[in-house]
Amino acid sequence: MNAAQPSVLIVTSEMIGPFKNGGIGTATTGLIETVAGIGCPTTVLYTGAIWHLEISMTQWVRSYAAIGVELIPLSLKEMRDVAGPLCDHGFGAAYLVYAFLRRRRFDIVHFNDTLGEGMYALIAKHLGIAFGDTRMYLGLHSPTRWIYRLNGQKMDHLYHAVFDAMERVSILASDAPWGPSAYLVRDLRDDGLTIPVEPVIRQYVLPTSRLFEPHPNKFSEADMPPPSRRAHPIEEIVFFGRLENRKGLRVFCDALDLIADQIVTARVRVTFLGKPVEQSDGPTDAWIRARAQSWRFAWGLETGFGQPEAVAYLLGRQAVAIMPSPFDNSPCTIYEAMQFGFPFLASENGGIPELIHPEDRARVLFPYSAEGIAQSLGRALDDAVMTARPRFSAAERRHEWQRLHREAPPVVRQSAADPAHFLVVVDGDPAKAAVTWASVERVLGNRVGGRFALCGADPVGLTGALEMAGAKWVLCVIAGTQLIDEGLAAVDCALASPNGAAGLIPAARVGGRIVPSLGSAPAFGYFEGYLYSGGAIIAAAPMMAALRSAATLNNAPFLGLIDAVAAAGKDIFPCPEPLFLLDDLATAPLPNLDSARAELFARVPRVEAGIIRDILAESAGERPAASRVRSLLLRAAGLPFYALIRPFMPQLLGLAIMVWLWLKRLKAMLGRR
Repeated sequence: MNAAQPSVLIVTSEMIGPFKNGGIGTATTGLIETVAGIGCPTTVLYTGAIWHLEISMTQWVRSYAAIGVELIPLSLKEMRDVAGPLCDHGFGAAYLVYAFLRRRRFDIVHFNDTLGEGMYALIAKHLGIAFGDTRMYLGLHSPTRWIYRLNGQKMDHLYHAVFDAMERVSILASDAPWGPSAYLVRDLRDDGLTIPVEPVIRQYVLPTSRLFEPHPNKFSEADMPPPSRRAHPIEEIVFFGRLENRKGLRVFCDALDLIADQIVTARVRVTFLGKPVEQSDGPTDAWIRARAQSWRFAWGLETGFGQPEAVAYLLGRQAVAIMPSPFDNSPCTIYEAMQFGFPFLASENGGIPELIHPEDRARVLFPYSAEGIAQSLGRALDDAVMTARPRFSAAERRHEWQRLHREAPPVVRQSAADPAHFLVVVDGDPAKAAVTWASVERVLGNRVGGRFALCGADPVGLTGALEMAGAKWVLCVIAGTQLIDEGLAAVDCALASPNGAAGLIPAARVGGRIVPSLGSAPAFGYFEGYLYSGGAIIAAAPMMAALRSAATLNNAPFLGLIDAVAAAGKDIFPCPEPLFLLDDLATAPLPNLDSARAELFARVPRVEAGIIRDILAESAGERPAASRVRSLLLRAAGLPFYALIRPFMPQLLGLAIMVWLWLKRLKAMLGRR
């Protein structure tokens, strides 16, 4: 490796090898191979191993090491360091990524938007807390809200709320977003997602067919245009892509019905080549089997291939690949067809036309409808189908990514921020408040511009305290919670940042573990509240506005004013550094899901309001339970006997998750009878 090149970290939950069948994994692996290929010291932090316990990473660590890549898989045992509601619902990866980056410095870091695993690192840089000398790129691939909208699915579990919030904050905080298609950027903005920085449109680079070979000529060989290829007669029609509605699965099957006689006469086989998913009416492979009962032509499912196997399958037969996505970002299946040279037909919608040479679009693109697919397939069966050329060649795309990584980013030194001053408000049992006030005195000293003990509903007293103090920031602390100075410097940086918002919800420590915050995520906060880390820092102006408009909840801590500021659409960012010390995780009471709370949250943005409504409907109006299996596993990972059973943990935890998934599927099947 060349030490003069910038060091690069790529954070991903999908990559070729340990993860099969995923466009993000294919695109990310292409980036990994390309960056390592120019001599950049390249590290991959793989988050997918946390829950895919059945996968042995040893083989893949060696395979990637062969091409100069250090592969570091996060594991379930590292989740022992995380606690609180996010952990109970199975979300700790984003904090583990942040903690890793605090231990190791890199010049360039790449994150994917999906799952929001870069949220804490991105927000830390956005607020001036850390990483000022690191360039952080965020790829816009497929946010959860976009996937579920196009699949016609409801976001009716709390994990949907977490994914949506983490992805939204990541995009808000990113100063270097990029995306492979202009279509997705437009569509996300039309759907109400705020993207402050204009993303750079940069198409994917794919991995070579000799991925794990350290061969110096493999890139130039891979970037050579493939020879033109003609498929005739066609022996196989292959649906190529993830088996889900947003990839056009249902409409494709409708098209097969329209030309069934022609398929039978031509003795053509139909194959579904992709990974099935769980949708509202069950797993899609089961749906295909049920739909196929009336088909008179030969058909089959190939669901276990990775990217290399899928490409080899298509190159090894007289087949035409069909990609009928009604709305897609920049599908890797299209890149693969043009880079490896197999014939295909695809929908003219979404970002697909951006990938294809303008002169070839009319030949290979069809209108998205059952009739459009059927007509295009019928012509291919009668005549032939040819390969198509890309809009930008593989060499052009690779050179663009190489250029991006050939120079280290400039070093930006962070200066110390001026200390913030606070009105400190403590709410709760006066007997517990003494330890809180003592910690306030010890940590903040003369930075306290006013004090107010809130016991019960006292909006008049709080209004007077706000007016008298004249402080810009209100530090709200649950009685019994202590302040610690560990995260105070980070809080000062964040509050002084020009990128700051209506406040912060810092992390906490409890029993040596971190309780991370999700900030003002409306859907998650509706059910879990905002004070599970023990406190929050809110700008005085929106707090006073909520008081004056009587947007309060008398039965909630701090009169529900933190909830009111969040419900009004004000961004309260999570701070990953801990400012609070908790005795236990039951410091703040869970919010009452009553009519007053429903009325207060009626103002949240449309997508978040829909998540709240659908979660309530799914849980019959009750508070949704945490993922019990994940919570128990995470708690078990932190117990003293863990060391005794550690050698058997992958097998035991894998078995537990398999049983849980089997019971969940059985319950769904029984519910449909």
